[in-house]
Amino acid sequence: MKNELNSILRNDFLAFASKAILELDRTKLGDDRYLEYLATELTALVDGTGRRLIVNLPPRHLKTLLFSVCLSAWKFAHQPSAKIMVVTYAEHLAQDIARNIRSILQAKWFKDTFQTRIAKDHSAVMDFATTAGGALYAVSFGGSITGRGADLIIIDDPHDIKDAGSTSSNARSNCSTPSFCHG
Repeated sequence: MKNELNSILRNDFLAFASKAILELDRTKLGDDRYLEYLATELTALVDGTGRRLIVNLPPRHLKTLLFSVCLSAWKFAHQPSAKIMVVTYAEHLAQDIARNIRSILQAKWFKDTFQTRIAKDHSAVMDFATTAGGALYAVSFGGSITGRGADLIIIDDPHDIKDAGSTSSNARSNCSTPSFCHG
């Protein structure tokens, strides 16, 4: 039974995300069809058949947990040498995302299923490496990304929701988006 569950977690992103989110904050995912669609799109990003994805969903629809947290952990699970960068509007959000990714990678169920491990000698909360040479760097807009590259760049909440109607805030976010994200 355990081998069967591990096989499902290794091969089904939505099952993986469901397990991770349940473990992180006790939220049980429903069977909403949009989750199946998003899981398909996210799997395409990791396996290389998709290159870019922009998602706009209302608040509380799992954007951060699915796209930033679970997608990063899934990428590390399948490509431990991946370089991942998460950029967001605020340092506290970048820190929360990185902490959640780390929690998944250190969870017993994850370790029982995947070989990916966090390197002991490079393990800051927002800047950690895997033993296979992969790395996660989480930063807010305005933080330094100079000299850093990534196989996967996730921009999560580029501006605070209180500034959503602000033309100047939106323009600032657009101008702050790393130029390599536009190319």
